[in-house]
Formats: sequence, structure tokens, C-alpha cells
Amino acid sequence: AIPVKISVMTHAFGGAFSRKEMDIPRFLEICVACGVDGVELAAVHFGGMPPEEVRRRVDDAGLQWPVYIAAADFVVDDRAAFDRAVALARAEIERARCLEVPHVMLLPGSRKAHIDDARGRELIAEGLRLASEYGAEIGVQVSTENHGGQAQFRGRLAHMLAFVNHAPQLKVTLDDGNFVLGGDDPHEALAALADRIIHVHLKDWRIVAGKGSFPVPGRPDQAYVGAPLGRGVVNTAKTLESLHRLGYDGFVTIEGSESYRDAEALRPEVEYVRKVLASLAAPQSSSA
Repeated sequence: AIPVKISVMTHAFGGAFSRKEMDIPRFLEICVACGVDGVELAAVHFGGMPPEEVRRRVDDAGLQWPVYIAAADFVVDDRAAFDRAVALARAEIERARCLEVPHVMLLPGSRKAHIDDARGRELIAEGLRLASEYGAEIGVQVSTENHGGQAQFRGRLAHMLAFVNHAPQLKVTLDDGNFVLGGDDPHEALAALADRIIHVHLKDWRIVAGKGSFPVPGRPDQAYVGAPLGRGVVNTAKTLESLHRLGYDGFVTIEGSESYRDAEALRPEVEYVRKVLASLAAPQSSSA
């Protein structure tokens, strides 16, 4: 048996959701067709469907729902706004509990031009502390991710270490591809955060000449663009091998670095991850 389970997040089909070409029922159909174990859902993709109906559809599909993605922006410049953000985070954690989802991955806010970056990270750290303490009180684990779009603000290894040091109840959702965007080695980050990792996102990149949405740190004339898992610079197999050595037995979520459209696009990614996991679980022959 392979202890690590494979999930897919709605964000992996974010473009299709935004174009109204995808909805929760279709997404679940694709996940079932590709044979994954679970799904990682964000309320922004529910499309007006009541959360309880989403829960029922996940169950009817025979899938697990290990993570609920929620957002609460703690990067605000007055106490009342910060308190509202904390209240929102608590409401989302309570929603997860009612939906019987054991883990909330919290997106804690973005850089603001009028707030110093260091102060912004202090606000995030405190918000995450309060949110994760509330989660612990009601039996819901709270994590945060090294988010790629905010790599230089709250997505680097140093930022994640600061957050978990400030919030003892907080766990980490490790995204190997996002660490690359920040200029960190994802495998060194995995080792440094090993005792706080509760969940994993997988994506890969290749480097191209020219400017793009994700510039290569220190190389203004190059950019990262999406690559299939295992065929770029991230080394997905090494990520999975490191998790295996640590005894990790949770979910790895296929996020991908490009938005998928259908089962045909997703299936090769699932098959790649499954093949690597199977090779790691296979008994290793000893030499005479």
C-alpha cells in the first residue's frame, strides 16, 4: 500500500472556473475519472452552491476532503479591521468543522503599498497565531502556505519560519514550486520545516528567456513558466522521496503551475505522482 494519498485542488482548474467552464460537479467528475483520493476545495469556487451541498457531492463521489482553503486578510492598518479579519478566519474555521473538514489552509493577506513589509508580516504572524489557537480549541488544524504570488512578501523560508515560531499551533502547507519563485531551495525548505508540515502542494517550472509573471530571482531577463510535474527545475520526485524518508503519510495535492482544463490534462500528472509513490513504497532489494 502507498500511505501518501493524492488530491487535486480546485485552484488547479482556476482558469476554467473563472471562465465558467468548470463547476464543482464537473471538477469532481474529473477527479473520480483520474482516480485520485481526495479534493482540496476553496469556497471561491463553490459557485453559489451551499457548502453542505458541496460536502454531500464530495461524499457521493467517494472522495475525501482533507483541506478547506479560506482567506482572511490580516494586513490592515487599524485594529478594528484586524479584529474583523480574525473574526472572519474563525468563522471559516468553524465552517470547516461543520463540514467535517479537518484542516483549513489560510491565505493571510497580501502586500499593501502603505504598510511596511516587515509590519505586514508581523500582522500576519499574529493573525495566524490567533486563528490557529482557535482551530486547536475546536479541533481543526490551521496551516498557511508559502504562497508563490506573494513569494517576496510572505512566501520565503525565512517568512515561514517566523510565522511558525510565533504561532506554536500553526502548521505548514509546503508548496515546492512556490519556494523556487522566492529563490529558495524547496528541498532545503522541506528539511527546515519538516516537523510542521501537514500538507503538500506540487507544481513545477521551466525557465524561459524574457519577462513574465514569475521572474527568476537575480535574472531579470528570465522567467518561470509552468512545466509538467517531473519535467522542470523543481524535482518533484525528490520532494516525494524526502517526504517518504520523513514518514509523511498525508496528502500531496496536484496544483500544477498551469491551469488544467479536463481529465486528459490532469491524468498524466496523477499517473506521474502515483508512479513515483509506488517506486518509493516498493521493497528495496539488498545487494549481496
